[in-house]
Amino acid sequence: MLQPVYLGGPIQPSLLVALVQRTSSPGGKYLEVMPGVYASVDAKTVEAIIHDEAAHARFVAGLVTWREGELAAELQANAWYALEPDEHLLDVPASGLWEALVRVSKLRANSI
Repeated sequence: MLQPVYLGGPIQPSLLVALVQRTSSPGGKYLEVMPGVYASVDAKTVEAIIHDEAAHARFVAGLVTWREGELAAELQANAWYALEPDEHLLDVPASGLWEALVRVSKLRANSI
């Protein structure tokens, strides 16, 4: 089954990142984003994930970075919605996901 590739950000737009849900490291160059979810950037590993684990993965091209302290300042200024990490979001269809997460974030903010 073909999987879409989402825009991860303007930095290194030719870099394909596989966010994959699994019980252990995918190998190659990766970062454990949260328990059970890995971001892999190693081309060979990403290719293997595309062929063998696409149903448990999301693919993004490019990334976003911040200078030291920049993200903290943006969070303090309420420029971002922040939610607890949830590895099950990789199973949720991407269509409408952003809107659903914004609604959840607003509901949580109003209940505090």
